[in-house]
Amino acid sequence: MVLGKVIARICGHGASRGLSLEPVASRMRSPFATTFFSGYTNGMTAYMPTSEAYDEGGHEVWMTPFAAEASGIVVEESVKLLNEL
Repeated sequence: MVLGKVIARICGHGASRGLSLEPVASRMRSPFATTFFSGYTNGMTAYMPTSEAYDEGGHEVWMTPFAAEASGIVVEESVKLLNEL
């Protein structure tokens, strides 16, 4: 089951990455000097806590449909997508 979609576009000398989830931008890497990260792109699928939030009992981990490792997967797949641009 797919609960979110990652999109990426080149914008001049930079790039943008959009995700239909709560953004995980603080842990995001990009090959571009300037990258805009946006959440809730094309709607809102669900809240995705960071993996650390599960250990800490953080915000809304009890109601998310995602496993603890999901945010790391989203980060890695987003970086791969940006590298393919």
